Amino acid sequence: MAMADETHPRRSDALAMGLFGLAVGAFTLGLAQLGEIPERDHIGILVIVLACSGLMPFLAGMAMLRDHEPLCGIALATHGLFWITLCAAKLISESIAFQLGPILYGQLYSIYFVCAVVMVYLLAYRSATLCLLFLMIAAACFLTVLTCLGVLRETLPGAGHIVVGLMALYHALGSVSLAFTGHELVPLGPPLLPLRARAIQPVR
Repeated sequence: MAMADETHPRRSDALAMGLFGLAVGAFTLGLAQLGEIPERDHIGILVIVLACSGLMPFLAGMAMLRDHEPLCGIALATHGLFWITLCAAKLISESIAFQLGPILYGQLYSIYFVCAVVMVYLLAYRSATLCLLFLMIAAACFLTVLTCLGVLRETLPGAGHIVVGLMALYHALGSVSLAFTGHELVPLGPPLLPLRARAIQPVR
């Protein structure tokens, strides 16, 4: 019985939790940027994004790092920490009635864009769909930087976040079905870059 518990793929449970949260946050942000959610609800939008795109992926990433899944763990934890920082800054700005400039948010998005690009490369060793998800996250982040600079309107980043939400939901369904049934409900694809065999096997 103990051996069966140790071989159960717990990592997929944490990954699915983080991706479900990411999907809800991305959908909420995307709909707000597309104008489908009224501007008067911006505090509620920030709270939802903080909890779903921030806290849930961060906690899931920490759980995956504990379970020795560094690629997904770092990707989710970094994504969560970015949204926690961004939403907290906006909520504090609202509470003191002092609006922070868009350039500050543009810097945050620019830094995370670089992190997301690195994650795209690293996650190519994990799975195709997860790699493509972070590629879309990087694209949405880049479009948001252009929005902060006044080059674009929020329509394109909003559409990008909707696509991110759909991709995260897709992977979450495949991940959670794999965790509970041993089979992927939807195909997730093999790693785009194969890992080289390790000379020393990890201690189990």
